[in-house]
Amino acid sequence: MNLAVLLITLLNMSNNKNNNKNYGSTNEKNKDYAALPKIIERSKSEPPLDVAALVAPMYETHKSTVNTTYQWRMKNLRKLRTLHTKHRSEWEEALLHDMGKQRVEAFVSEVKLNIVEIDYFLANLKKLMKPTPASSAGYNIPCFAQIDHRPLGPPAVLVIGASNYPLQLVFAVTAGAIAGGNPVVIKPSEQAPATSNLIAKLCAQYFDHGSIQVVEGGAEVVTPLLQHSKWAKIAFTGSERVGRIVAAAAAKTLSPVLLELGGKSPCYVDYDAAPTSLHLAAQRIVWGKTWNAGQTCVCPDYLIVHENHKDRLVKELVGAVQQQFGPNVETSELGRMIQESHAARQVELIKEVEKAGGNCKIVMGGSALCNVKDKFIHPTIVVDPPRDSRLLTEEIFGPILPIVTVKSRKEAQEFIQSMYGTPLAMYIFTNSDSVFREMVRTCPAASTLRNDVLVHFGHPALPMGGLGTSGYGNYHGIFSWRAFTHAQSQVFRPCIPTADFGGTRYHPFKGLKEKVVLFMVELPMMPPLHLRYWFLAGAAVYATL
Repeated sequence: MNLAVLLITLLNMSNNKNNNKNYGSTNEKNKDYAALPKIIERSKSEPPLDVAALVAPMYETHKSTVNTTYQWRMKNLRKLRTLHTKHRSEWEEALLHDMGKQRVEAFVSEVKLNIVEIDYFLANLKKLMKPTPASSAGYNIPCFAQIDHRPLGPPAVLVIGASNYPLQLVFAVTAGAIAGGNPVVIKPSEQAPATSNLIAKLCAQYFDHGSIQVVEGGAEVVTPLLQHSKWAKIAFTGSERVGRIVAAAAAKTLSPVLLELGGKSPCYVDYDAAPTSLHLAAQRIVWGKTWNAGQTCVCPDYLIVHENHKDRLVKELVGAVQQQFGPNVETSELGRMIQESHAARQVELIKEVEKAGGNCKIVMGGSALCNVKDKFIHPTIVVDPPRDSRLLTEEIFGPILPIVTVKSRKEAQEFIQSMYGTPLAMYIFTNSDSVFREMVRTCPAASTLRNDVLVHFGHPALPMGGLGTSGYGNYHGIFSWRAFTHAQSQVFRPCIPTADFGGTRYHPFKGLKEKVVLFMVELPMMPPLHLRYWFLAGAAVYATL
C-alpha cells in the first residue's frame, strides 16, 4: 500500500456535508462559510502540487539571509499577532462552523493561546537571538566560546495541522518557527474547512511567499509535501498511526520531525484524597473531559478510583456534568465532534459497553442521547467497563469517561503500566506530594499534573510534547526556540604564538613537552569571565617580547 493510500485511509479524508452546519448560530453568521467545502473540493481538480515551485521563494529568503535578521522575524511575528487580534470574530465563526465551538471556548483554547505564544517571542526575541557565552576547556585557553541559535536551514518548516485544534496547533508552532528565522509551509486540516480556508486567505493577505505559504487539501497534497527532497523540520500533530507514516517519510530525506501524538492519558484519584476535595476534583475532571468535546490529545482518557471513593466520586461527576451543561446538554455550550464519522465511532464505543453486562454500568449518557447526524455526543460515564473493551484499549478522543475501580494504589499503578504505550499526560488527585512522586516514579508519562487536568496545555513556560509512543520533541516558549533553531557552536582563539604555549600541542610529544600536555588536559573548565583575563594576560606577555 503506497503512502497516498495510507494517508487517505488514516486521515479519513471525506467531504462531510455536515460541516456546513453552524451550531447555535444564525444563517446570517453562517452564510460566509456555506461554500467553503466546495472551494476545497474544487482545489482537488487542480494540477498536482508543485512543491519545488512552492518553496522556491523560501530558498531565496535563505539565500538573501534576511531571515537571520531581528527585523524580519519581528515583522512577521507582528503580522501573525494582527492576524489573530484583528480577525478574532472571523476565527470564532470559523471554529463555530467546523466544531460547534462556543465563542469563549474558541477564543480561549485557540486564539488566545496563540497570542500568548506570539507575545512571548515579541518580548524575548532580542534576548534569545543574542549568542550565549560558554565555558571552555582549560587546555584551550585563551579561548572564547559561544552558542548562537541559527535558523534550521532551507527551505522551510512544514507544519501539518490537526483537526481537533485547527487554528491553535498550526500557529503555535508557526510562531516558534518564524521566531527561529524559518519560513513556514502550513497544511491545515481539511476536516475543518472553514478554519482551513480562513488560514489560507489571511496568510496570503499578510505574508509574502518567502515567509509563509498555505497549502489546502488532504492526502493528495500531503503526499508530495512529505516526498519533497528536504525540510528544515516537519511538525505533525495527530494519531500515532499517521505519525509513524510521517516519520517514515521524513526519514527518507533526513528531515527532522517534531511529533505530538496521543495515547490514553490516565487520571487517578488516590484513596488519600479528602472527601471535601472530591467535588472540586469531579468538576475539574468533567471540565477537562468535555473541553473541545473531549477532542484533546492530553484529555483524561480514563479514570482510576479507589473503591472507597467510587460511589461518592461518581455522584459528584454526574452532578458536575449537570451543573456545567444543564438539563439539555444538546443545546448547551458543549462542542461537536469534528466529523460525523468521529461521532459514529463514539457511539460504537458506547454501544459495545451497553451490551457488556456484568459489573459494567452506564451512570450518565448513553448512545440513545447522542445524535450522530448532528455530531453531538452526550457526556457518558461508564463504571467498570470490560478490560478488553474498546474504551480501555483505544484512545477515546471524545466525551466518554470510563471509570476503573481499584483496591489499592499498587493496583492502580499496575493497571496504568499494563496499558499500551506512554501517555501524553497523567493526572493524579492526591493530598500527598509523596504519593504524587511515587506515581510519577512508577508510571512514565510525557507530562504530569497533580490535582488538575489540561491546564499545562497552554502554559507558555512548560514544554508540550510526547514521550515514546506519544511523540518526540516539544515546543511552547523557550522550547519552541530550541526546537526551531540550530544551536551552533562558535569558537574564537587568538592567532598569536603565546596562545599555543610554545607549540606544546603539536607532535612530537617528548620530555618536558609531554608533561606539559598531560598537565594542560587536566585543567578545569574555564568560565567565560576568566577567559578574557587569560587573553589580556597573554597579550601583555606577547607585547613584552
